[in-house]
Amino acid sequence: MGTENKHAAFAREDVEDARRGRADFDLADYAASRGLEYLGDGAPPNFAIAGPAWPEYTSNAMTGTLPGGELAMVAHELYEVEVSTGKTGPRMGGALYDERYSVKDPFFFQPSYWKRPKEGPFVGNAIWIPTTKAAVRVPQAALAPYVVAMPSDRLAPVGRYELDRHGLPGFALNHGEEDENAGFLDRLFGGEAGRVLAGLDLPFVQLTIRDGMVALVRNGFVREPAELDVLVEAAGRIVAALREICDPWAQPQPFEEPLPPARWEDRESIPVTAFDMRTSPWWEAYRIAASDRDLALEEPEAYHRAFPANPVPGRAIAVLRGTGPDGRVFRLAFHTARQELAERGAVLFAAADGGTSVVQEPRLHDASEMWLADGGAVAACWARHSTPIGTAADIEARGRQAAGHPLPG
Repeated sequence: MGTENKHAAFAREDVEDARRGRADFDLADYAASRGLEYLGDGAPPNFAIAGPAWPEYTSNAMTGTLPGGELAMVAHELYEVEVSTGKTGPRMGGALYDERYSVKDPFFFQPSYWKRPKEGPFVGNAIWIPTTKAAVRVPQAALAPYVVAMPSDRLAPVGRYELDRHGLPGFALNHGEEDENAGFLDRLFGGEAGRVLAGLDLPFVQLTIRDGMVALVRNGFVREPAELDVLVEAAGRIVAALREICDPWAQPQPFEEPLPPARWEDRESIPVTAFDMRTSPWWEAYRIAASDRDLALEEPEAYHRAFPANPVPGRAIAVLRGTGPDGRVFRLAFHTARQELAERGAVLFAAADGGTSVVQEPRLHDASEMWLADGGAVAACWARHSTPIGTAADIEARGRQAAGHPLPG
């Protein structure tokens, strides 16, 4: 099923792409010319946090290392916008072209997102719009607040948080933690990142920062290499500015040193931050896993500060520290794996020779289905797919297999 009857475009020149639901060209030559690996259809591995809900929305995907050393992906993506019930139409302001959709629910008091099936792509009351995305892994920004910024006219006036107060007129936040992070927003949008966004004269642009990932999206399935370069370079400039903002948060330390206990180690703990609210339903399961395996629960924020170049994608939900049968300290960590909450289990050891200052491009160990990479003081192995909390023992065994460490017992 495609977008033939459920589509729109941010610009007139994108209408034909919107009707097809995919580009009528590929970007293999562009990828080769820029030293990137061309993957074609489907979401690239280790970029799920920046990806759409379904891999069918992604095409012409490529991954690789940018000139600044950052791991990045570039892809065409169908941008999904909900369609409200009744007569209000797409839940997106600003100009849209060649809108095609059907309203299934006739009553305005029954929002379509309550009823929309979640079992597959291209279902429910929605439209799909052609865009191009550049996403960059930025582990140093794992603790940065969740931000979605776009032109103000694309957002409903009610609840819209204008960024002119932070130095970027004409843009606003869709959702995030702006009330608690005014200083962060001042530095981000009043500095280089704001200048980059203001300089992109496009019908649609969106910047998302979430769980150590930066994604910059523009309208249309971009074909021209020069236009793709502009998008990638803009993303790189934003990432450089973000890393500079986040650098003071780092408190590097040797991997063997223990970290403070998790704030929620006690069962009487209550959620405090927005991230706590997302993750607190799983706290008890992590407490049980730590107790069953005689591991210490450590504070996830301290973990990111201690190992700022940690290559495991996502933000840590829980960190469990222990000593293996070989006497070496290891950590089990569970990171966010997708836009919605899902866990990705990881095993971390001390990096050989003190580690590297940049995140390496991950390599897949087929037998264990674990990705491996060094970053800073850690050598990390993480699961290829989302992993339930109850698989801690399996994750540790697979991580040791991938990293060449002896298995327990």
